[in-house]
Amino acid sequence: MNALVERDRLQEAPALTGERTTIHQFLGELSFLEWVRKVRHGLSQPPESGEYRFAHQEIKRLWSPVVGIGFPCFVALLILAMPETKNVTEPPIEITLAPPTTTPKLDPINTLKEEKP
Repeated sequence: MNALVERDRLQEAPALTGERTTIHQFLGELSFLEWVRKVRHGLSQPPESGEYRFAHQEIKRLWSPVVGIGFPCFVALLILAMPETKNVTEPPIEITLAPPTTTPKLDPINTLKEEKP
């Protein structure tokens, strides 16, 4: 019984069997304009109705690939359009060197002798 259900499900979904799907199969039996009208009509229905849920589901189903590809491309273009930060060089600071001073000569260091206890 389970194998029959699985076989029927595969026959209904041409994408799972490796066949090429057309836009007509993708949208069902409706033409594109009929589909748009049905979705627009469904969106104007109360949120509890089946027509509204159908329209909402169809919008999600068809827009998810667009957003999945379009959003990363938009972010990449946005990053490429951002200006690069430039290192602003500050004006050089003038330094005046003082002449070296002479230090007095120090006495030599005497080493300490260790005391034995």
